Amino acid sequence: MYVSMIFLSITIGTTIAIIILRTTMIIWNYWNRKQFKWETNNGRYWALITGQIVDGGVGYEFARQLALKGYNLMIISGDPAAQLQEKKQLIQRECPFVQIRIMIVDFRRSNIWDNIQLVLPSMVMNRNGLIINITSITSLHNGPAISYGSTKFEKFKYFQSFIAYYSRGLHQECLANNVLIYTLTPGSMSTSLMEMKPILMLPSARRYVQGALCTINWDTTENFGYLPRFLTATILYCIETLSEWQPIGLNKNLIECFCCCCSK
Repeated sequence: MYVSMIFLSITIGTTIAIIILRTTMIIWNYWNRKQFKWETNNGRYWALITGQIVDGGVGYEFARQLALKGYNLMIISGDPAAQLQEKKQLIQRECPFVQIRIMIVDFRRSNIWDNIQLVLPSMVMNRNGLIINITSITSLHNGPAISYGSTKFEKFKYFQSFIAYYSRGLHQECLANNVLIYTLTPGSMSTSLMEMKPILMLPSARRYVQGALCTINWDTTENFGYLPRFLTATILYCIETLSEWQPIGLNKNLIECFCCCCSK
């Protein structure tokens, strides 16, 4: 009994130590990553923004904050033209020296590859560029539901997983040409569509984009884009990985022995 308790205590202590060590190593690599340098070439560079803008969410904030960095904007969206013009004027007031152009596109007749093909060839030719693909945090959790599900949400997860997988492959192909393909997996945010106030683990779109632009780097292919969520996911990942590791006989019998002793 006591030998089993000693083994259990050593196992728990070893597991906690490994979790701390592994988490420290991941955080160390995070802080020492080679960050992407935001250079505008004296206002000559353009940022192409595709997707929804008028809801004031992530798309709008990326446009706004890249404009604040000095990038000219080409906005390609399926939103109503009048509302896009309103958002354009809001950004233009904050950034009067940048150029902003708008193109209305029906995204039902295009896909992610069409969007990337607009800019990727010239980036590869000039050996300079960045493409940010935004997918869902569900793309990191593949499972039976993604392979065999038929509901709209499960199909959504399948599509998001495809974007993440496609971006990883494209990242490897383009890295030699000094073109960075990066994937962000945001998770939930406090936007105009939600009736929840921003909190630490539910950031506003503005706060998320501020953090996301700082996390883009050359050493990884994807990131949560938000430090509190990254730290939480790192700890959970370490626990999940170690849950299948049995270093010195941690098994059901030892756990039952521990519970038995505690109940006495």
